[in-house]
Amino acid sequence: MKKFIIIAFISLSIPAWAREKPITLKQCIQSAIEHKASLKSARSVAMLAEFETNEAMGKYLPQLTLNYEYKYNPVIATQVIPTGQLLPNPTEEYRAIKFGMTWQQNAGLTFYQPMLDFTIQSKLNESRINEQAKRAGYEVSEEDLKFDVLSSFANIYLYQQQVEEAVVDSARTFSSLSTIRVKFDEGKVLKPDLNKAILNHNNAKSACLKAMSEVLKEKLFLGYLSGIPLTDLFGGSFDFSPLSSSSLERYTSQRAIDSIAGIRELTFKEELLNQQIRSERNKYVPQIGFEGFLGANQYAQTFDPFLANSWYGNSYLGISVKMPLMPGESKSSKVKQLKEQTKITRSDKEELISRMKKDYLVAGAEIAQAKEEIATALANVELMSENLTIYRERFDAGRIEAGDLNLQELDLQKESANLSKLKATLMTKQIEQLNAAGNLDHFLQECEK
Repeated sequence: MKKFIIIAFISLSIPAWAREKPITLKQCIQSAIEHKASLKSARSVAMLAEFETNEAMGKYLPQLTLNYEYKYNPVIATQVIPTGQLLPNPTEEYRAIKFGMTWQQNAGLTFYQPMLDFTIQSKLNESRINEQAKRAGYEVSEEDLKFDVLSSFANIYLYQQQVEEAVVDSARTFSSLSTIRVKFDEGKVLKPDLNKAILNHNNAKSACLKAMSEVLKEKLFLGYLSGIPLTDLFGGSFDFSPLSSSSLERYTSQRAIDSIAGIRELTFKEELLNQQIRSERNKYVPQIGFEGFLGANQYAQTFDPFLANSWYGNSYLGISVKMPLMPGESKSSKVKQLKEQTKITRSDKEELISRMKKDYLVAGAEIAQAKEEIATALANVELMSENLTIYRERFDAGRIEAGDLNLQELDLQKESANLSKLKATLMTKQIEQLNAAGNLDHFLQECEK
């Protein structure tokens, strides 16, 4: 593990001019969108919905059917006909007559063009709304991925800052340790005071190693999210300019609820359910279309497909009207189910809006608190640094004990660690509020310019 940390530390120490073009937030997000397997799956689902819409539009196209059949009739159908009614003087005579022959061929071409069919239009509307819902579902997955990449990118920025601060702290504690060691060698400082100075320096080194370890782990996670080679992440520099507080705050002052993909997805799902209700009701609406047929029949006593003078033509053109009266299912029960599903979806949407509002306000309160604490911590660090300088001068002059210097060093370490933690909290909450405000995409688009 130490070897990896050393490699990471060396990569952080490479001068900016010696590195390739810095890795940007835009590059990380684009790479993540292209390589993340779960996002590819969501994209395929959205494409399937688009194909379903195209299929529904095809229902309006003309329908042309070619039919052919060759039948053997072992028993020819018989009809009883009132032959007496055909005589000049009608009688009540009936006669059983067989219609057809042993062998029969039927061939024909049927044409149908829908003219007025509300069921087709309803299904087409369903497909279009479903396509929008699936596309919004893909955008939800994409939005979650963008948020994860942004958070990881910000964590690398924060951890690298902590590394830089830890290096400064280590240098400072080493300077104090060196001063106390000289006094110890002169017999002016007791062994416990020297040990305390060594402990303070060891703590500073541990904080530095921990920060470098966090940078390493976060780069591994960013590599998992984005698919960018780890060699590029470990050896390259980063462009952290989009993460300035002013850029983040500019997009958290106003909320854009309609931009949140999850809310738009639930809105489309509600519209889809309402459209399905209309589709159920349209099942009882007449369907009108233009229909035509052109064909012929052949009758023969023997198997002879090409028997001359045995074919008889048949054709018609006309308007077809269909009026479903009893479709064989309960419309009211289906409509009630869809209405209940609509209520559930509407409740889910209201709950999501309420939760996003809560997250936005809570993050805002925590940001305000973090800013106040950072201002206090900055002042404290400045004062403690000034005190440490004074105590070191007094210690060099022999006016104070080494324990007093060690205590000041320890207090400064604790306050510096608290300041780093507060800065990390501030940026984390700013990103959370940015996401809850629905301005994540707006912020990222600004970063791309």
